[in-house]
Amino acid sequence: MGRPGTVVTDNSDGFPANNIDGRSEIAYYGGYLIAESILKSDDAKLLAESKNMFELLSKIVEWELDEGEIIEGSTTFKMKEIIERITGK
Repeated sequence: MGRPGTVVTDNSDGFPANNIDGRSEIAYYGGYLIAESILKSDDAKLLAESKNMFELLSKIVEWELDEGEIIEGSTTFKMKEIIERITGK
């Protein structure tokens, strides 16, 4: 997390080098800005960890698929649907 009310990343992929009045996002926000105007710190923490949660969710579903068929309506099936909505695949 960066400045109060923001979520930032250190991954520069897809971010311009300077876009805030010529100042670096890293200098201004403490990283590359993902979200701002977040009022609740718990919401900021959830957003900050969302990539880690997605990666773990993907690994669980991949492991379950390797083990066999996923039963429709199961927790793993629902996780797979979430991944598909996020990735568009």
